[in-house]
Amino acid sequence: MPVAGYTVSSLNPRIAETSIENCYFHHFHHWTSNQLTCSPGSSNFYINYVLPLAHSCEPIRHAIIAVGAAHRFYMAGQETCSPLQQLKSLAMQQYNKSIQRIIPHMSMESAFDLQCTLVCCLLFVAFEGITGRYAESIRHIRAGTKLLSSPLLIHSAKEQKMTRKLTEVFANLGVEASMFMEDTIIPDIHSGCLDVLQCGDISDQPFQDLDEAASYLRRLDVETVDIIAQTPYSCSMNDDGQIDMFTLDAPQKEELEAKWAEMDAKFEVWNSRFELTKKHIATWEYQDLASPQLTYLNMQQTFWRMGMSCGPEDLSEPTPDTAEAFLNAAEIFAQRLITPGQPSYSLDGDLVSGLSVVVWSCTEGPHRERALDLLRRLNRREGIWDSKEIVQMHEAALAMDDPKLWYNMEIPGGVPGFVAELAKISPSNRLSRISQLTNMSQLERSLKATSLSETLSTYNEWANTYNQDVEKEEYVAPQLASQDLVTHLGTPISEAKILDAGCGTGLVGEALTKLGASNIHGIDLSPGMLQVAERTGVYKSLNVANLAEKLDVPSQSYDAVICVGTMTEGHVGPEAFDEFVRVTKAGGVIVSTIRESVWQVKGYEDKVDGLGDEGRVKIVGRKRELQRIGAGVYAYFVVLQVQ
Repeated sequence: MPVAGYTVSSLNPRIAETSIENCYFHHFHHWTSNQLTCSPGSSNFYINYVLPLAHSCEPIRHAIIAVGAAHRFYMAGQETCSPLQQLKSLAMQQYNKSIQRIIPHMSMESAFDLQCTLVCCLLFVAFEGITGRYAESIRHIRAGTKLLSSPLLIHSAKEQKMTRKLTEVFANLGVEASMFMEDTIIPDIHSGCLDVLQCGDISDQPFQDLDEAASYLRRLDVETVDIIAQTPYSCSMNDDGQIDMFTLDAPQKEELEAKWAEMDAKFEVWNSRFELTKKHIATWEYQDLASPQLTYLNMQQTFWRMGMSCGPEDLSEPTPDTAEAFLNAAEIFAQRLITPGQPSYSLDGDLVSGLSVVVWSCTEGPHRERALDLLRRLNRREGIWDSKEIVQMHEAALAMDDPKLWYNMEIPGGVPGFVAELAKISPSNRLSRISQLTNMSQLERSLKATSLSETLSTYNEWANTYNQDVEKEEYVAPQLASQDLVTHLGTPISEAKILDAGCGTGLVGEALTKLGASNIHGIDLSPGMLQVAERTGVYKSLNVANLAEKLDVPSQSYDAVICVGTMTEGHVGPEAFDEFVRVTKAGGVIVSTIRESVWQVKGYEDKVDGLGDEGRVKIVGRKRELQRIGAGVYAYFVVLQVQ
């Protein structure tokens, strides 16, 4: 029988503060919640768990309104005119309120508060996906999958049903994001958090319901991604001039084949139970053979069959019969989704990504064309997989002289990385709709860079489009930080000698110049960025420098140091503050922004407090502000006076 949730009938029709907020709360209830998942109302996670929580958890209520408003705008299409344009600001306003309100819950050590945080995180994933900010969506997926490993959640038997649904949803999102980014963005299977998705290996018994079948299959998805992540991939050329994806030694190959055989056996157990379930389905009053959840599981079943037919260690195509079966199941599932002029959005993946796999891997026969045709007819986004964007990517690749070479090429960064490489040589009109994927590739790479050379390479490539890309997300940190500097500077801004540390393309220099500064010196790791900064004409000097090392600058050289946008993930660490203090004159100020996601966990807060405790600086300003309004990204703006 379906999993029992909370009582929906008790929903207050006037739950929100204003009539327009109330309107989009109920839009989520009646429309969005049914698109986000294929599960029927009786087991719909959003109806049975998320909506009732809005009564007792304010941040969830704001997040629901944000997603409802964003979804309504998305459904209206790209050419939406006023008054629906106001939904964008309403959605972002509610989104930001939710982020602010959820912070106290994050510090509470209870299963309820952790679940509220995870639900908000899930709604943030939906919001960012609907609005097309995929990098932020993936960031929320990463955060949610980490929270699933909390002992509070794992050992809370009382809330196991809720935990099971959350785990299943984040497992699904993680698997789809892992495919999209060619990265490992899944729950930690060693933490025990996936135990709630285990339902035993009784192959002669049907599942108790379709939810249980979906839950168990999702666990197998996560285990498969984990196996792939642990496999030492490499690329080499064989004697025939063809690319081999793997060059494993004999023990590695044997281990991989054993793991793959184990997964195949687990899938066969699932498959046997699912077939028994379908035979018994006619006796289930709440279910029918054409239900979205059943057709969705049929499609997943055939996708697994197709994937297992390829094997784990080569570039072989799926067998024709498995590709045919998947396409048949995909077309049946897609029938209810194809409505002219009506886009759909879901967090249940597999359709768009599965069709993309067929286009990618099936080089012969009609299967590639069938998959492309279905993608063209769809107007659907599943998490971060958008049918229109994926079609445009494949059409650009297939227009190349040697598409097979492109599809076999080892390009880091998943879909965004592939698009970024295509964009270098493909006519711009072929990729006009998906330029944000190229931008996402660069942003994700910059935030995840693990070495100096990787960071340098990313920013050199990004230099010429950096300003336009960040402008689209209303990047206001340069203006806000520059104003902080002017406010706290002891000398007139026109007379101050200022170091712009990590100056990038010169956004901060331009902001300072507008406020009256005339003696600005810039340093940055990327020569490409410095070339763009030079075109602004606002810097007295520009030099290459690594902020993670000692600066080639005499002590007490500047009246002020400003550092905006570099203290974040994969960039400059808190140790840079020591050099900032050294090169700043006594009485001078240091203004810096530190991305909220790293403020505590990477030691920036401790470093700032330590400098104050040591008497080296006086902390005259520390506030949390939006630095990228369009993406809802916060940073701490810190102002220090050197003693």
